Amino acid sequence: MASINRSIYYKERAWNDIHIYNSKVLTGGVKIIQPAVYHELRGEIATLYHQDYYDRMIPVGERENGVDFKHDRYSKSQEGVLRGMHYDDKTWKLISCISGKIYLVVLDVRGGNIVTNPQYGSWETYIISPQTQTQVLIPPGFANGHYVMEKNSIFHYKMAYKGEFNDVDKQKTIKWNSKKFKIEWPCTNPIISKRDANGKNN
Repeated sequence: MASINRSIYYKERAWNDIHIYNSKVLTGGVKIIQPAVYHELRGEIATLYHQDYYDRMIPVGERENGVDFKHDRYSKSQEGVLRGMHYDDKTWKLISCISGKIYLVVLDVRGGNIVTNPQYGSWETYIISPQTQTQVLIPPGFANGHYVMEKNSIFHYKMAYKGEFNDVDKQKTIKWNSKKFKIEWPCTNPIISKRDANGKNN
């Protein structure tokens, strides 16, 4: 468990003050973004989204088919809360933590089995916070969940999709402690919702 370790990523390209890395654990569009943070007398400033840069991370075919960033949400949680694992088959999510500290997990469940997708069941963890300024882009078919490591943490996600938004009733949930995937969490008894407690084990 550590903040972004650049030794396991390679730099894809950089636009001005934004550096983008492909995950070597999760192929298929998972990207780690590192915006530059400018420090000065009054504090600091960083770019969380710029259309010219971030939209290019979505494959051209999907963009031409109408997929674009159109919806922002955030959740504010107390320390010890765990949300996830949630996913659907149409939504891209750009994850940031703008307050506190978050332990983020991304799990590949595309295809539904290892025969269809040899990477099925692979997962990766990240620690994101205002200090690291790390962002993670999660494609459709990858489940995500996060554990709140500090009080009053704010988890921000910007979503790209075509058509209508897939709200909770159209999303799928996998249990955070599913024995099938054996995800490593920094907790054993988190605060979770009824929805997440009733998630699938597979």
